Amino acid sequence: MDEPTVPGVVVPCRLLGVIEATQRPIRDTRSLRGTRNDRLIAVAHQSHRHGHCRSLRDLGDGVLVEMERFFVFYNQQKGVRFTPLRRAGAAAARRVVAVGRHAAPA
Repeated sequence: MDEPTVPGVVVPCRLLGVIEATQRPIRDTRSLRGTRNDRLIAVAHQSHRHGHCRSLRDLGDGVLVEMERFFVFYNQQKGVRFTPLRRAGAAAARRVVAVGRHAAPA
């Protein structure tokens, strides 16, 4: 799927990986660690542009660098320091999803 959708539409996706990251308020000098705020990376099953992608490697380093810069800039505008820690594959992304499912209220 390569076109915009309306809010609330469920788009079947394939999980490629995760950008593990921390974030903290920029003015917070007491907390050096920050809070984990990982970003899942997925592509729509019906994507013409990214339909071939099965891993983060398939996206290419340029796309991933652009995504990380976007998250850094976006959070900076909200007064938050976003720090990418590492990139990990689909297995790590599935673990992040599983942890989130267990943490979510029933």
